[in-house]
Amino acid sequence: MVQINDERLNIYNSNDVAFNGLKNTLDNYTNSGLFFSQEENEEIVILRESFNIVTFKESSEKFFRSLNNKLEYKVDEIFKFYSLQNKLSDTILIIVIHALYFAKSKSNVNYNNNDLDKYRMTLWNKLKGKTINKVPPTDIILTNNELIIHQELHDDNLFELYNKIIAIENANHEKTFLNKIKELSNNINKYFFLTEILFKLLSDTKYNVGSNTPENVIVRNFSDYVNSEIGVTGPNNTTSSWSSRQNSCRSNQLNPRVIESKMKNKLLKNIYNIVLRINKDKEKIEDLSNQLIDYNTNNTEIEYSISKLKNDKNIDNKKLTTLLKKQKEINSSNRISFVKTLLLFILLIIIIGSNIYISTTNQPNKLLQFNILVIVIIFIMKFYYLFK
Repeated sequence: MVQINDERLNIYNSNDVAFNGLKNTLDNYTNSGLFFSQEENEEIVILRESFNIVTFKESSEKFFRSLNNKLEYKVDEIFKFYSLQNKLSDTILIIVIHALYFAKSKSNVNYNNNDLDKYRMTLWNKLKGKTINKVPPTDIILTNNELIIHQELHDDNLFELYNKIIAIENANHEKTFLNKIKELSNNINKYFFLTEILFKLLSDTKYNVGSNTPENVIVRNFSDYVNSEIGVTGPNNTTSSWSSRQNSCRSNQLNPRVIESKMKNKLLKNIYNIVLRINKDKEKIEDLSNQLIDYNTNNTEIEYSISKLKNDKNIDNKKLTTLLKKQKEINSSNRISFVKTLLLFILLIIIIGSNIYISTTNQPNKLLQFNILVIVIIFIMKFYYLFK
């Protein structure tokens, strides 16, 4: 038996140059130096986990198994009747709605048809887009029979995958980059889901290869997984003429026409389109991540320049303050010198005027006395400043 690797693991973990895994993109973003709140860090952890095919496979396996065990919804019905929506959660819920509808005609489903119809309408109209818990919200009223259906399906892990997807879809991130990652996560989980349907159709289970084996365990599996995988029974072997015509081979053992058409025009086409979208989204995210890193680097350089300019400004302010003080002192000194000069000039005018006045009155003795007094005053002032 040839075992192959699950290449879907490389969507997150790859270190290949041609395709760099999302782990490196997220690591570059979280290590870029940008500030993250505790809530944002928790959101990043949830987003990281959303790219993990191992945990996705575990939850999807429970989903497929519960559809089969509780509602007898087989793998070929999932394949033929799923409707890929913009949100993966809506795609999953539509499958559940279809399963509840078809369960009315299944012999081993013990729920009342009216209760199935009421619960189906409640599920779509009131619980769509919300986390589905075992105890419904108080504003949603279920009858006792509806509540029994709901709780039994919940206990059988039918809504585990749905709730994981809803937690990612309903998160509103403040940072644009994280919202872009969320969009990419939605598309990658669509890819995981569609490829799981494909593998369920193609894998041999013990149910199919051995009639005496009690468990539906896939014999051929990826080598990356230790435990064997519980498969989904099918194709749906029913006595219904309509289902028989859909699942019966054509002449010359050709594949059923409906199966072939939906495989080529629906499932494989959906997978192909999702891969193209993932590649485009990943390129945009990597460009945005590099821009954020460059921005953070440039921002650090700008902050350093601003800090340096602030220091230079402080130095210049100190120099300017010193110069202003010096200028103020010079201006003050100049004003004092001007006042002194003006006073001396006035005093000189008074002395000259006094001399002229005394000389005109023919009083030489008074003139001599006045001049001697002036000379004495000058000497006194001179010696005063010398010995001060």
